[in-house]
Amino acid sequence: MTRLRAGVLTLGCAAVLLGGCSVEVVDDDATRPADAPGTTDPTKPGLPGGTSAATGLPTRADLLRDLRTEHTCGGGDLDLPVAGTTAEVVDDCATLTVSGAAAVVVAGEVTDLVVAGAGATVVVRSAASVTIDAADVTVAWEGGSPRVTDHAAGGTYGTAAP
Repeated sequence: MTRLRAGVLTLGCAAVLLGGCSVEVVDDDATRPADAPGTTDPTKPGLPGGTSAATGLPTRADLLRDLRTEHTCGGGDLDLPVAGTTAEVVDDCATLTVSGAAAVVVAGEVTDLVVAGAGATVVVRSAASVTIDAADVTVAWEGGSPRVTDHAAGGTYGTAAP
């Protein structure tokens, strides 16, 4: 009988402990569109800041409205590792690496663009090469024809309106 009571008591305690548990995810950035940053479906509303009607890719002008920080390359290399960052790179870069997941970045002339943060959205004025090393990335360039190497799934890239 004692074993039965102990078993019932144990089950009752487990039920009380587990029954009262709940998890709520709260987005602390209520101003961000529900699907952005990181949306790669150009037909879906909510792409960060909007899209070019002609290509479905994000535009510089639309993304600039939502950017919060500025960075500089000084003509050299820059890595943006912060997840969810929204940034403008205000000068030209030799190598720009966007390694933060769900980052939204607008930049000028970039020799080598590397996107290693899943769900990132990047618009550059131009690039000589684009390397995509993460899934669900959106990359747009306003001019030129960069050499693109895509190592991941779900990426969208191409020329966007300036």
